Amino acid sequence: AALTYASIRRDPTLLEALIYPSDSHGNFCGKPGTAVEDMAAVIYPRLESDIISQSATLASGAIWAFNPERLCVSSCPETFDLNKPTVVGGTEYPTSDGEGVIELLYPYATTSIASR
Repeated sequence: AALTYASIRRDPTLLEALIYPSDSHGNFCGKPGTAVEDMAAVIYPRLESDIISQSATLASGAIWAFNPERLCVSSCPETFDLNKPTVVGGTEYPTSDGEGVIELLYPYATTSIASR
């Protein structure tokens, strides 16, 4: 218990990482007082291409080193409709450099797992 306390005291983001899912841009999705407080879920908009581009990492068994693109969203898309596609990212997406991210159409229906 003392080691856990000391670790969290030294780096409070360890506790935040347990409570809030994180995106690839340093945001903790859904954390109050942040630019993504209304975006409590995380999605993987380029999962297929991330798996392909990092296939050597996955094939080596180093799954902890797999780092797919993650973005915060307000809720998981339940369906995909060509007439009303889910758009994620964009220039307004909060990033540390203020540049935003590329806008993507998210073509999958998803399910929330562990409120993430």
